[in-house]
Amino acid sequence: MRLALRAALLIPVLVAAGGCGGSAGDDLPAVAPPVSADSPFCVAVQANIDAARPLAMLAVDGAVADLDTVAASIRRTNQQVIDTAPAQIRPDFEHAAQVAELQLRALEAGGDPAAIGTDPELARRAGDPAFVEASRRVQAYIDQHCGTPR
Repeated sequence: MRLALRAALLIPVLVAAGGCGGSAGDDLPAVAPPVSADSPFCVAVQANIDAARPLAMLAVDGAVADLDTVAASIRRTNQQVIDTAPAQIRPDFEHAAQVAELQLRALEAGGDPAAIGTDPELARRAGDPAFVEASRRVQAYIDQHCGTPR
């Protein structure tokens, strides 16, 4: 449960969902505008990853210090990623941010990470094949254009 919980929490932020078979970059447009690792987009992705790091504590001890501040930071950096995302990948980031918002709301409502695993709407949205594919495309785009996040 802990590993699944951590992965569920970090999907939108770290875009951890992956596909099987073929290259993850196969679905990216053939001609994508160049994005470098120091672009505003990649900087926003790294800030989003950094903002989500405290959520890893949920897998360790089931609590996050100052959850309100962490959630606000994740929301802010999710929006920064969306605002700076190239047009061809922006809808996928928007989709991921919607699921992240459901996760944050479930955590804020009870402060209990188990609430994430028992929320039927969240389970439906996170398990939706369209979300899984969007997450895979996002990860491929980040890997291709931003490199490995720190």
